[in-house]
Amino acid sequence: MASYLFRRVLWGVFTVLVTAFFAYGIIRLLRPELYGGQDLLAGTWRDVDRAVFQLTLGDPEIREQWLDGMWADLFLLAGGAVVAVVFGVGGGMWCASRPRSRGARAMESAAMFLLCTPPYVTALALLLLFEPTFGLVKLPVFFEVHTYEPPLENPWNFTRSLLVPWLVVGAPLGAAILRLTARPGARSTPWASTGCGPHARRACATAGWSAATRGPRRTPPSRRCSGRPRRSW
Repeated sequence: MASYLFRRVLWGVFTVLVTAFFAYGIIRLLRPELYGGQDLLAGTWRDVDRAVFQLTLGDPEIREQWLDGMWADLFLLAGGAVVAVVFGVGGGMWCASRPRSRGARAMESAAMFLLCTPPYVTALALLLLFEPTFGLVKLPVFFEVHTYEPPLENPWNFTRSLLVPWLVVGAPLGAAILRLTARPGARSTPWASTGCGPHARRACATAGWSAATRGPRRTPPSRRCSGRPRRSW
């Protein structure tokens, strides 16, 4: 597990560096007149060094704005992951305990819809529905702008400003976790393969006992083997 996480972290760092070199280098390659004849490789390295290693992003004011919003971004990612795991595992276990039921099928269908819908589309739809300025239904409690405050200063504003973003960010991951949790659970449930739910196990056991007491079933004469090899076409 540790080696797997280490490899993932290395790949993440490599991806960030490659993306930064490509983003800053392609601008200098396509529009060299904007940089006054600076060398392509040296100029790209200076841009990447300021953005990735020094975190200045080319302007001290941009760096200050980025640092001010960094904790909100981290809280958003962490909250979305928690929401995804809680609802994904809980919903998957609920669906696995009720295989082929209407509720399980409806929940899995909703999970597939959320898995296929980009988060920005879901966010835009929620804004069009509930935004207090132009939404169809005014819901300023969770959609009012400029209400975010650090959790230690105002927990209520912190929660209500991030509750909907947590749900939107965690929806695709939670849907994937639900699908992964529900399918293996349904296959490993003893009564899932028989079509009997947890409320019908007694009836299934009674039916199995009745079948066992009747003895072996006789094969009809038409289905018995005649002893002659069948011709295969």
